[in-house]
Amino acid sequence: MRNAKTVMMGDVSGFEGRHQFKKLGMREAYDRLERAYDYILPCDRYLLEQYFVHRTSLSRIAESMRHCPKTIRRRLKKLIVRIHSAEFDYLVLYGPTLSRDVYRVGDCIFLKGYSFSQTRKLTGLSLHHIRSYLLEITQSVGL
Repeated sequence: MRNAKTVMMGDVSGFEGRHQFKKLGMREAYDRLERAYDYILPCDRYLLEQYFVHRTSLSRIAESMRHCPKTIRRRLKKLIVRIHSAEFDYLVLYGPTLSRDVYRVGDCIFLKGYSFSQTRKLTGLSLHHIRSYLLEITQSVGL
């Protein structure tokens, strides 16, 4: 990645979540993105890399991913907010100490960004169990 100042403060002005980067110091924001790379999906890595490192416009990214720019913009905004969430940090730090099912649900929802129905298909758990495990995670975080 390029230097943190140009990468992080680039063109985030259009996002409601842009305050996340401005509240953090440059180094911390850069480190947060670097750490997230290990936990997010490859398509999300590609999106972050294209936008922040290569400074590719959203319309060009959308063209390369065969989506409309509005979809890419929304996806990037959700990804940034997800990376800066307390649940994301909690799962990165304490994931190995959690029970297998709690971590699997947290990984799908908070780290990978899957929906409840996708999580249900991937884990084989009922929606009731998914909700209860999510509650356990959010209570552990203190929200």
